[in-house]
Amino acid sequence: MTLPPAAAVVPVGDSPIEWSASPARALHEQLMRSFAAPAPVRPDRLPVGARLGIIGVATLVPWIAILGGWALLA
Repeated sequence: MTLPPAAAVVPVGDSPIEWSASPARALHEQLMRSFAAPAPVRPDRLPVGARLGIIGVATLVPWIAILGGWALLA
């Protein structure tokens, strides 16, 4: 979908409004800026491998405890 240029006048009902003043245009421009902006770089973050390791351990430990409990009951 192509959008009209900023100076275009788009009729809405009986009174035409300028496209650049419409909320849709403002939302469109905000979305385009947010998607075009690069992701912020945070030096305080852990490397990807470390973060994935933490997530993996946090996911596996409860399951190991549950399965261990079942094994003790069996």
